[in-house]
Amino acid sequence: MATHGELRQRYVVLSPFEVDAAGTPHGNRSRDELRLDVGGRFEISRQLWMRTMLQVLDGQILGDESPLEAGPGSRAWHNAGVRDDLFLREAVVQVPIGLGDVRVGRRAAYWGLGLAVHDGRTASTPFADARGGDIYNGILVDAVPMRAFAKGRAAEAVHLRLAFDVVERDELVDRTRGDLALRYSGSVMWEEPFVRAGVMLVHRSIDVDGGAQRSDTLFDVLFSLSRPLGRTLDLVVSAEAAALAGSVEEQAADGPTIRTTLRQFGALARVALKAPATGLEAALELGAASGDSDPLDGTDTAFRFDPAYRVGMILFEEVLARTTAAERRDLLAADDSIPRSRVDAYATQGAVSNALYLAPVVSFEACSGCFIGNLGALVAFSPTGVASPSAALREVKNTNPYGGKAASALLGWELNAGAALRVALPHTAAFSVGAQYGFFSSGPALDDVRGEPGPGLVHKWRVQATITW
Repeated sequence: MATHGELRQRYVVLSPFEVDAAGTPHGNRSRDELRLDVGGRFEISRQLWMRTMLQVLDGQILGDESPLEAGPGSRAWHNAGVRDDLFLREAVVQVPIGLGDVRVGRRAAYWGLGLAVHDGRTASTPFADARGGDIYNGILVDAVPMRAFAKGRAAEAVHLRLAFDVVERDELVDRTRGDLALRYSGSVMWEEPFVRAGVMLVHRSIDVDGGAQRSDTLFDVLFSLSRPLGRTLDLVVSAEAAALAGSVEEQAADGPTIRTTLRQFGALARVALKAPATGLEAALELGAASGDSDPLDGTDTAFRFDPAYRVGMILFEEVLARTTAAERRDLLAADDSIPRSRVDAYATQGAVSNALYLAPVVSFEACSGCFIGNLGALVAFSPTGVASPSAALREVKNTNPYGGKAASALLGWELNAGAALRVALPHTAAFSVGAQYGFFSSGPALDDVRGEPGPGLVHKWRVQATITW
């Protein structure tokens, strides 16, 4: 029996900026965030085990509260406590079945690079603030079918995974609110120490509390290659692409049933060079998510990365999350004829959407990992323009949330830096303290009606202390 967990305290300061053309401030200048996860693992063998994880706290506990709601039921930017955050993230048992394993219970799911399915805890970069995640109740069969016909490396590399789940929580669903979502998935993977490749097909049938019925199918492909370059360098190349198709039907307040067609695409690629002997790593990430130039028509083409997958510190996590939350607020107040599910989906909750971005990160370690330093940057472009649906309702076409022109243009750029000190006790616990700073400058895609920067210059500071065991 082994226990594990994490206690993380983070103090965040965010400089003031406006979230809409009316000059509404974000109202969340400083906040104190606390995360406490406690779990255990009881292992009889490598194939037979039970794992649990209890989330006690995960979010803001003190600080300024925003007048905005990040999304339906979201507690981001508002103070909460144990009563709000207490949640069983995992309670899963794995049993061997000869040609593989079966896992039954509640599990946090992760696939590929986390583009479409993310566990809410795996951080893609040193600046990513992963939270939330996809939590499923059900059964997962992980079969190694070639064992029946052959032995050896190739026979063990092929994995066939089939799952049936009731979704507990993801970017669209919260079962405690009354939502019901059934999820069917299948994947084929080739898994070796240096090569991973696979395809996944997921179908979801969702009944949202409030009347919306959604049916969608996700097709996802993954590739990852790791190999040494000489004696001192390791190269890691990874890529994931996903296409989503489906429909949403919802009865509007004035009577008719409105159907929205879903056609969305997203992709992510990462190249990293590592020098283990020196503790230096350089990575370059390129991501793309389709946008929607007309958010009020009958087709939703805006792909959204899983909100738990974070890029950078400011643009997606703070600026666009808050401008789209303000748009959602205005839509809810303006017109009951717009499907509620479409309004809720417009709020990105920090997810990458309607963007093409480039994000390099350099990390280095010293003193056998006691000191860790990170430098990062982000440049993002909007391929379809950041259209304001609330302005379109007022017959003001092709405008962004700040009143400027909604056109394909630069969203902005940011620079991030961080440093941390870490002390590890062998087989016991690790302690770290650190600080991060980010600077963002908005681009023409977010200019106001006068051609001046909407959010302008935004600064963000984080001070963090973490204990893991």
